[in-house]
Amino acid sequence: MNWNIFPHDLPRYGDQRDLVTRMFTTEGQYPVVVSKINSTWYAAVLDTGTRSVEAYVILTSRAQGRFAVKVIPETEGPTEAKAPLTLLDRLTPTDNAAALKWREVSRAYSSTLKQVFKGYRPGDVLQLASPVHFGHIKVDRVTVTTYERGGKSHRGYLAEGVGLVRLQPRYLWGAERVA
Repeated sequence: MNWNIFPHDLPRYGDQRDLVTRMFTTEGQYPVVVSKINSTWYAAVLDTGTRSVEAYVILTSRAQGRFAVKVIPETEGPTEAKAPLTLLDRLTPTDNAAALKWREVSRAYSSTLKQVFKGYRPGDVLQLASPVHFGHIKVDRVTVTTYERGGKSHRGYLAEGVGLVRLQPRYLWGAERVA
């Protein structure tokens, strides 16, 4: 498993998604779900001959004006295991121990992530388990809000002295609703 380096950068989400889709669209296979979490892509790929759907993890890197990808099948037990439940639910059963372990870890992460956000409503005030730093400002309390971007509604957080922020789930684990 080597890195494939492209001579140009692909900074846009759509360009990266198109590349990932093309990588798995060949005679006899095509992706049924493609999803990105942070800088890692996940693909559920259907093999039309066996009618099986397997997962692939696509690591990405951008540096010095170039874009690179590394494709790891679930059967090789990738360490990145944050595939969304929508992708995991499309996979066909397997006996491969590495794939089973990867699916278990991914499902646990996604289930935990779902629990982190479940129940928070706009207007809720959350006390974070540990402070988050925004430059020289330390924030330990945020207010849940929503905002519109690209015609879609997104969840955000209002942090005093900072304004509207997005927080990764790791900052919300252990947070308590105080109001």
